[in-house]
Amino acid sequence: MNADTRIETLGPIQFVGVAVHGGAESDPVDTAWSLFGEVGRDASISTVGRDIYGLLVFHPDFPERLEWTYMACL
Repeated sequence: MNADTRIETLGPIQFVGVAVHGGAESDPVDTAWSLFGEVGRDASISTVGRDIYGLLVFHPDFPERLEWTYMACL
């Protein structure tokens, strides 16, 4: 697996995965990847040969609320 950061220009893109909301008290990253693995196995979704992404979305009030949403996805 290549975990290097890369920047690409793309047209419209669709993500399929699991999104988890959390923050400083409950980090959503591990939970999202765990759920993503379970859902992928249940739906027979293969990750072989596919790009896998971690999409991190910060709430506009992030500095005050310290909450974000993380999506483990294809």
